[in-house]
Amino acid sequence: MIDEDNTKEYRWETGYEKTWESIQENEHKGIDISVAEIIHKAKRKRQIEKSGRARLGMMRHLYLILDISEGIKSPDLKPTRLICTVKLLKEFIEEFFYQNPISQLGIIVTKNKRAEKISELSGNVKKHVKEITALLNSTSLIGEPSLQNSLELALNSLKNFPSHASREVLLIMSSLTTCDPGDINETIKNLKAEGIRCSVIGLAAEIHICKQLALLTGGEHGVILDDKHYKDQLNAHVDPPPAAMRLDAALVKMGFPHQTLSSGTDTSISVCMCHADGTDESSKLTNVGYLCPQCLSKHCELPVECKSCGLTLVSAPHLARSYHYLFPVKHFQEVTFDGSTPFCYGCQKKFDDIDKKVYICEKCTRTFCLDCEIFIHESLHTCPGCASNAECSTSEDYNNISFMMATKLWKAFSRKRIDDDMEGKGELARVLGLFDLTALGVGATLGLGVYVLAGSVAKDTAGPAVCISFLIAAVASALAGLCYAEFASRVPKAGSAYVYSYVTVGEFIAFVIGWNLILEYVIGTASVARGLSNYVDSLIDNKMRNYFHSIMPIEVSFLSDYPDFFAFGVVMLLIVLLCVGVQESSYLNMGFTVINLTTILIVIVAGSIKADPANWSIDPSTIPPEIKNPGTGGFMPFGISGVMIGAAKCFYGFVGFDAVAATGEEAKNPQKTIPLAIVISLAVIFAAYFSISTVLTMMWPYYLQDPEAPFPYAFQQIGWPAIMWIVNVGAVFALCTSLLGAMFPLPRILYAMGSDGVIFKFLAKVHRKTHTPILGTLASGLLIGLMTLMFNLEQLIDMMSIGTLLAYTIVAISVLILRYQKTTHTVKLPSNTILENNLSYLDCFKLIFNIHNQKVATKFSSRVAGWAVLLFSCAVFIFCLILAHTTFNSDPLDIFIYIILTIIGLVIIFTVIAISRQPVDPVSIAFKVPFVPIVPCCSIIINLCLMLQLDVFTWIRFVVWMIIGFCIYFFYGIRHSLQGQRDRLLTNPPPHAYTNPVKLVTKF
Repeated sequence: MIDEDNTKEYRWETGYEKTWESIQENEHKGIDISVAEIIHKAKRKRQIEKSGRARLGMMRHLYLILDISEGIKSPDLKPTRLICTVKLLKEFIEEFFYQNPISQLGIIVTKNKRAEKISELSGNVKKHVKEITALLNSTSLIGEPSLQNSLELALNSLKNFPSHASREVLLIMSSLTTCDPGDINETIKNLKAEGIRCSVIGLAAEIHICKQLALLTGGEHGVILDDKHYKDQLNAHVDPPPAAMRLDAALVKMGFPHQTLSSGTDTSISVCMCHADGTDESSKLTNVGYLCPQCLSKHCELPVECKSCGLTLVSAPHLARSYHYLFPVKHFQEVTFDGSTPFCYGCQKKFDDIDKKVYICEKCTRTFCLDCEIFIHESLHTCPGCASNAECSTSEDYNNISFMMATKLWKAFSRKRIDDDMEGKGELARVLGLFDLTALGVGATLGLGVYVLAGSVAKDTAGPAVCISFLIAAVASALAGLCYAEFASRVPKAGSAYVYSYVTVGEFIAFVIGWNLILEYVIGTASVARGLSNYVDSLIDNKMRNYFHSIMPIEVSFLSDYPDFFAFGVVMLLIVLLCVGVQESSYLNMGFTVINLTTILIVIVAGSIKADPANWSIDPSTIPPEIKNPGTGGFMPFGISGVMIGAAKCFYGFVGFDAVAATGEEAKNPQKTIPLAIVISLAVIFAAYFSISTVLTMMWPYYLQDPEAPFPYAFQQIGWPAIMWIVNVGAVFALCTSLLGAMFPLPRILYAMGSDGVIFKFLAKVHRKTHTPILGTLASGLLIGLMTLMFNLEQLIDMMSIGTLLAYTIVAISVLILRYQKTTHTVKLPSNTILENNLSYLDCFKLIFNIHNQKVATKFSSRVAGWAVLLFSCAVFIFCLILAHTTFNSDPLDIFIYIILTIIGLVIIFTVIAISRQPVDPVSIAFKVPFVPIVPCCSIIINLCLMLQLDVFTWIRFVVWMIIGFCIYFFYGIRHSLQGQRDRLLTNPPPHAYTNPVKLVTKF
């Protein structure tokens, strides 16, 4: 403490500002503003010093002289000077090498009239920190220091280094006296003659000889006030010193050495030049180190000057990190604060009364506070504003508000999720094996379609050719399944196509896909629940329908005739089961699936006995006249168009296999089991549908089929009532399987989207015991239950197809993008292979179609593939749209349409060729789609054709659903997106990020 009554002061104290005399109280008896002004002045002084003369180059040689005599044990720094000094010096050494990576540092200690070198000049941070830490165990902190001996020891070592690098001494003096053997003034003259800069930090008081040492050699001198001031004094020596007014230019010869590593078979050892002159014999011979590229001498650490040939040995990362001293960030323009920009762009702090001056980057015109200005030029060495605006080309673009808004919106739309857990180590329990996943895929798909769809399509749409319709639908689903399988190998995460598109395409497209998947599973589950209720009701002669309609009729056209409480109860029961746990629901699903497959097998065997091939070649003259629209008879009574329309309807029967892909975080070894489960599921599903449709149309004429319950009706007509009851009971279990399979993916989709913040985050909370997203499961169950209870779903079934087909299309597009995308494993090509200005059309053609047969993916080839995929998708959409809404007659206008279709067809062909010519990504995964780009392109064509077969009202209802989703995304998701928050943190780090900068570690 300072004795305010004692006005006497030492002569050396007059040169130091006494902050306690500058502090004044304001009108509210506070001193905050006064203290803040003092701190601001200190920072401003530091900033002015940094903007002075140009700094010396990148290489520094610094000797740290530490006085550990009797004075170091003083307790004026808590707990002692020694402990505080060791702590601060460790931080100083780490920061010194972080800012000066190719510099060297040595440590000299002095006590009891002697000086000793405890660490040679080197760039080994661990070694220096270890020697400093060892001082805490020293018991002989006695006597007086010898300043002359310490300086002579440093002088003899530094004078051998070239003058193009800085040669410095930093003395930390804890004593008030020094015991020297000779005239220390001569030593100071020699230091000045050699150009060695000496700085002093006094722990006790100012000593005249130390002041003269710093003054004559061009160094700095200071006396600490407390531990914080001590730290500031040390940090002032992290940056290189100012350059001399006259400095001879010199070229620095540097080499990049090769590292030799020891192995189990190679035990050869050689001499290490770093320790060749040392006394430790064990350290002279080693089998690891760095070989000089010029003389092949071995050194154990970098950076170092080769003792054999004099070549400076550094690593490339060290040299790159030192680059900022040669080309520093230009100092910002200091202007008077006028209130036009209220916040600092760097730390987002609001400017206050203390900030009378602010600092503007002349390049990006961003405004910064003094703290950020100092941090940018001392530690960051790059302007955050310039870095964040690197995409813009001119300064006029920065001032264009509409351009800025469009850029931010595009970044939000196209930002891709950087998955921190690509190995799939999430919160959900991994309990599902290959059999579980296959049963889930089969159970989610073989449901309502088996027992209803085949008869409905056969009677009114395709006739006996319904088996061909199932074949076409199976091909479309198989192509999409292959794409799903590859993505499951790449991204083993919950979320299905949503996650796949988020990783590859961007956030906005991913939200569109996820929102449509929600629609698919909600409507699909509700329709299956109502179908289950109808089948059970048929077993009891429609008693449920009559009872519910009598007690609570609903007279609204777009709602159900009555509230189906049975279907609502079934949904709630299964939702509770899903909340209990995945493993438990998986056991029940496997049981239902076995019963379902057994029922189908019984139907196939029993139907085959009564099969009559004549039913596939019915003469139209034998069809009763009371049958409406029976077609032309035969195998294809409704022609090829009927087969294609039937394929669009049969596609509904294959919806659900993607439930397997949604279990990426709950599957064992998802990279292998999920693709295999998808392939097996589709094979089993197609075999069942093809067999069922074949047996049904051979067993009973197509025009006599019952569209509501074809199999019970057919077995009743042929006189097998026992089989009819087996089919009825089996259908109930099958629909339970389909219901569980349809409900299973929905909470996982909500979990994935909620985890990413694009929808409400509470949907992603996972229960600790069951490891299931309970809130998401309950919310989805409630939504499904309400729709099952109240709504008539006949007009909404088509919306399942449009949402599913859109998801399949995006997955196929994403496969193409990923397959031709440049990854971090690719290498940079020579400059003559990169697209440059003034290229001829022939050169562009050669680059686009890869005439030179380049095998390595580049940024240019990735862009070519991406734009080609986009052009291909647009051309296919227009082509299918024209085909779907054009009736070809003998009209002359047809010629014009044929020309347009021909041109679009050529565009499609050339884009596929351009895509196929691009070099592919060499990454190795468990499963890849074969025959790329043919398979994904065929999937896109078939999916878009089927989408455009849907009626206008389906598209209208789809648009309404998307408007609801857009409202959620634009008012909530775009601001709460987890990836968006990460991007904003990278662009605008918080204030604490500047006080504790992250240091990058490079392995070499």
